[in-house]
Amino acid sequence: MHGRKARRVGEAWTIFALALLAVAGTAGAAAGVSRFSSGAAEKRIPAPVNLDEIWFYDGQGNKIVPEIGLEWLSVVFRAETAGETEGTPSPLGLQQLEQKSRQLVRERAEFEEPFCDTNLLEEGCFLKLAKGMEEGRLALLIQELAALPEVDYVHPTLEMDGKTYAFFNALDLKWKTGVDTETMGKLLLQAHALPEPGEDVYRVDLFETTLFRAVNLLAEDIHVARAIPVLVEIRPSIRAVVSLDLPGGSLGDKIPFTYTVTFSERIEIDPSSLANLSLRPDNIQKELFEMQLDPFDYVKAVRSSPIRISGWIQFFAPGEYRLPPLRLKYTCTTCSGTRERTFETEMLPVRIASILPSDGSQNKLIVPESPLEPPDLEAPLRAAARRSLLEALGFFLAALAGAAWVAFGVFRSRRAALAVAERKDEALAARLRSLLAAGPDKAHWLFVEEATALFRQFLRERYGDGRGPSGGSGEIFFESIRGSLPAGIVPAVRDLLREADRVVALEEDPYPDLDGFRERMRRVVPGSALG
Repeated sequence: MHGRKARRVGEAWTIFALALLAVAGTAGAAAGVSRFSSGAAEKRIPAPVNLDEIWFYDGQGNKIVPEIGLEWLSVVFRAETAGETEGTPSPLGLQQLEQKSRQLVRERAEFEEPFCDTNLLEEGCFLKLAKGMEEGRLALLIQELAALPEVDYVHPTLEMDGKTYAFFNALDLKWKTGVDTETMGKLLLQAHALPEPGEDVYRVDLFETTLFRAVNLLAEDIHVARAIPVLVEIRPSIRAVVSLDLPGGSLGDKIPFTYTVTFSERIEIDPSSLANLSLRPDNIQKELFEMQLDPFDYVKAVRSSPIRISGWIQFFAPGEYRLPPLRLKYTCTTCSGTRERTFETEMLPVRIASILPSDGSQNKLIVPESPLEPPDLEAPLRAAARRSLLEALGFFLAALAGAAWVAFGVFRSRRAALAVAERKDEALAARLRSLLAAGPDKAHWLFVEEATALFRQFLRERYGDGRGPSGGSGEIFFESIRGSLPAGIVPAVRDLLREADRVVALEEDPYPDLDGFRERMRRVVPGSALG
């Protein structure tokens, strides 16, 4: 009796698995691996996560035992059902995700700040853990959060090769050649996994088992060629920043700027969004604003990260302005739903001062206090006599004075230009000294990028003519200014620029030689001292 019942269950599962595998096999493009919620309409408690069971086999069959991350926690929220017809869940938007995450941060002392990026995780956020977190407390925290009504499930993060990764409910599964559908179906039933419409992607029911139990059960079966978890690196998928070398200036000053875009391999930048960049504020006329970009090929620029575009802006009207955001169009190649998306930079304040004093004296009517004396009618005659007597001498003095005035004007204009250049030079050196002394407050490669941008501007103002390009690769910039550098610092400047390009291109964090990099740059900047 029991044998017949078991056979009927097996036959029913085989029919079900056949249908699912057929759908998965005939699907066109691979599904976007950025949606990881269970989709359950009712609140359920996920299977407990055992930190000791988190390991897996790589594609070559080697056992990988990652370290448990103590800096971030992955929280996937349940979809909203309130107000929906028949309880159908609806996806949460970025604003709702941020609100829910900030609420958890306010309520729990274990968290410092949230990080939400719908290109990485569409239904949740990553919460940064407070310093001093231990694995025992982390395991209890995961259980407590998983029981909250708004939470779908919670996972720790993994540390591998100096990077932090998140895992969810997806695995990459490849069957060996010749495995029949019935065998697949029975094995998937044991692993509580179902095929996703898309190539080799399967989803695990986390309310019945954990991801790594399912992954390793499949990986150790003789019918499976590969079973590994889908891992997502926790770092911003796209970031765009406009930075000014100076926060303002006077009328007609050329203020250098840099537009930097960093993006991950899952992002494709639309070149057209770099073709027509404009930083003109809305409250200034076109005739009173000028902007110029250093030469660059926007089609080639989008092929690799980071993208750096430099140039200058110029104002011909005093006042306080806000540079408008630059909108960047891109495609998230691994996202589900709408893959064409946009990212905007933050608005930047800039202050332009007038070259004339704002509190100048006003024209006023002057009333004499004593009676006016009668006019001297002979004064014009005496003046005419003096003019004819001194006429010859006057011509000579006028010629001499004219020559002296021209020479003085040239000297004064040159001295004023040198004074302005010296002020910019000293201001940039002071900012760079302060940055090097303070050290990093962000990812190491971002710190290197910021310090190198200031370093380039300092070199251009101190040793160049202040008008050359500050963008492009380090090699291009070095060649443009090499001829004006003192011979003693040429090797150091070349090595610093090359090293900065390498660290930023690889987005190194941590950067092991950061202190050495700061020290070498400090030696090139006069008056620097690291504390």
